[in-house]
Amino acid sequence: MLSRVLSSIEEIVSPSPTLFQNFEYNWKLIKTFYMKISKNDRHQQQHIDDTNIPYYMEQMLQILIKEEEEIKEFVRRKNEGIENVPVPEKKAECMEFLLENKPLDLMADLAMNEKPVGCRRWVLKWIKRYLTCLENPMLSHGSIFKPILKLMTVCNGSLASPYEIDEILFLEAVSGLIGKNPELIKLFIPSHQFSDSSMKGIFSSKIPKQNSLFECTKIESNIRRVSLMVNEEEEKENDNKKAEIERKEKFKTPSPKKVPKNCNCDDGDRFTLLDAIMSYLESADATIVVRACEGILILVSLKQLNNHCNAINASFTELSHIMGEKLFMCAELIPEDMDLSDIEECTVSWGLFPKDDHHYIGRYQLTSFLCWLDYADCLMKENLFIADILGQLFREHVLEKIIEPNLLELNTQFGLVLAAKIIKQVHSEVMLEEIATWLVGTEINGSDCLLNIVIENAQDNSDVLIQTLQFVEALLDNPNERILHSMLFLYVSTRGYIDSTKTKEIESWSDEEEAREKRRGSVDNVMKSKTMAPNNILKIINNFLLLLPRQLMSESVGTCYEEYMEDANRHYQMWIKKTSKFHWPIEATSPVKRVSAATRSPTSGECNDSGISECTSFYEGPLLRLLFNQVRNMSNQPYELNLASIAILSKLALLPHPYLHEILLSTEIPVAQGATTLFVVIQALSKKLLSEIPRHVDFSYRIRDTAKRLLTNPPLLKEDEEKKTKNLDDSDQLFEALIVLEEFCKELAAIAFVKYHHGTEN
Repeated sequence: MLSRVLSSIEEIVSPSPTLFQNFEYNWKLIKTFYMKISKNDRHQQQHIDDTNIPYYMEQMLQILIKEEEEIKEFVRRKNEGIENVPVPEKKAECMEFLLENKPLDLMADLAMNEKPVGCRRWVLKWIKRYLTCLENPMLSHGSIFKPILKLMTVCNGSLASPYEIDEILFLEAVSGLIGKNPELIKLFIPSHQFSDSSMKGIFSSKIPKQNSLFECTKIESNIRRVSLMVNEEEEKENDNKKAEIERKEKFKTPSPKKVPKNCNCDDGDRFTLLDAIMSYLESADATIVVRACEGILILVSLKQLNNHCNAINASFTELSHIMGEKLFMCAELIPEDMDLSDIEECTVSWGLFPKDDHHYIGRYQLTSFLCWLDYADCLMKENLFIADILGQLFREHVLEKIIEPNLLELNTQFGLVLAAKIIKQVHSEVMLEEIATWLVGTEINGSDCLLNIVIENAQDNSDVLIQTLQFVEALLDNPNERILHSMLFLYVSTRGYIDSTKTKEIESWSDEEEAREKRRGSVDNVMKSKTMAPNNILKIINNFLLLLPRQLMSESVGTCYEEYMEDANRHYQMWIKKTSKFHWPIEATSPVKRVSAATRSPTSGECNDSGISECTSFYEGPLLRLLFNQVRNMSNQPYELNLASIAILSKLALLPHPYLHEILLSTEIPVAQGATTLFVVIQALSKKLLSEIPRHVDFSYRIRDTAKRLLTNPPLLKEDEEKKTKNLDDSDQLFEALIVLEEFCKELAAIAFVKYHHGTEN
């Protein structure tokens, strides 16, 4: 009781200082110290940690934070409008003092001169916290951003500095603030800054939101510059123009956007903040590099930026070349003799490195390349100007100079695995288009493009077969319309697999249905297709399920085809979504001219044994020919290779394309002489198995045993059996092929039913 009385008396006699008085007092102490070190060399050599300057600076920051909280509380209570309750008015005296007396100028001078020693670190930390802790740090005011521009001049990652981490955190804080208010970007482009005659100049024509402290003073600048920001009408108009260009030039290589000539930026003007952050990409500290990447990504992802400013585009261009050079150097350092499985299993992202301690040859080089590739992909998804330049650099320097020589001559297996890894890693549309340009060219003719050469090489070289199939599967998992067209649809769209003398048997839809053939433009539109939803669907399903005779089936050991439907339905919906923007037809219609030079078989000029010319024989393309040959020879191939082949065929069967559907899933179409469909191939394989398997003793038991071994999870492969000292003979491949074929037929039946269901649902 007595202590409370004494405390009340003390407050009356000697009241506590206000926030403003405390703020001013701490600032005077800092200013006094500055005057001392300017006159005394002994104080200049003193380390800042041995002084009270850090404490004074911390007190000033806490006072600013507390003042802002009190202002917010005052505004809240005032807005509540409680009657007869007096609300003491709060003023932002400390912030006004900060803007009028410019203490940040003095802090910036101390940091730049590094007097006292270690002052730069504390100033950078203080301003970083000031920008991040206050909701409205008033960056647009000249008293705030001018000192920040000064500090940016000493932030240079190309020079060794003990304060690298503080410098990059300071720059990242500034970029984060710009990310919240893109209008502030003008402050970091010299030609777009305010004139020196006004200390309150800011370019925003609106009062900043959530600013109850001050009113924004708009100045009339004597400099007329183009706007860096895009209003909603211009953005909508640009989007419409862009969509129109994309529709007209679907298969053309993207080119960098041209900069209008009405930008008044000087030739040497740059986006100074972005340039400062870019200098830290060469740091030896991975943490600093990640921070720099974060800051850059914030700036380049600003959707409001237009490409009408030469200064911004100059910095974006330099960033693109820096990233292109990094990707080239990292890819060049990857050792070609590293284990291919290590490349396949490596999973990294640009901000996260794997925590496992598993080290192998080339681990650092591979992870570095994949991390930079992932980051480049993020940049390209966020900024189309960078995407156009960086995508072309990546194709010319990495794909054409490093990957392509390995694919064709040096080390084909290494080239295929690394190329597949790259395709799986990227998701930017521009990057996928550059990969398509590399593989199939700008003009799709299906003759001698790199993709066809790679696939055809696997026909005669079993050493690269499994890697080629993995490469093709990567292309399917990350689909591109040009690649799929060159690899598949250029050939099957001729519909040369159908006997032209019996086309009336399959042309069952009416003229009205044929007239409604259109292209899908939205995933919301339910696809209706007579080709993929035929009336004889039950017959097609039975053709797959009853392909093998009862004595060759594993009975209840396997999975009935209904259990494949759930996966097939999920995957089919995924493929519809992935290909929703592709310009694919709905119905399969026979063209007037079926065979062209591009789609004719390489051996079509020869005659077969019966003397019938094959000059007009159907060529299904290198990929389908490779896969059909693999299915024919399943009984003589390893189990893993058979799985890889049918995995690709299953994905192809799921594609919502009518011509591909016909050649893979339509069992009732009249097949042209010399042509091949998937059902024709599996029929031939079934006959071969039926003629060979019954010759083995206890073949029924071996069928059930093989099915039990392969259909367990995980499957018990031949190598696992050999480790148990159980020697398996060569006939195991025969029984393994039978089980694979049986399950494959069930999967095809499920896919056919799912596509029929989607084609007939209301």
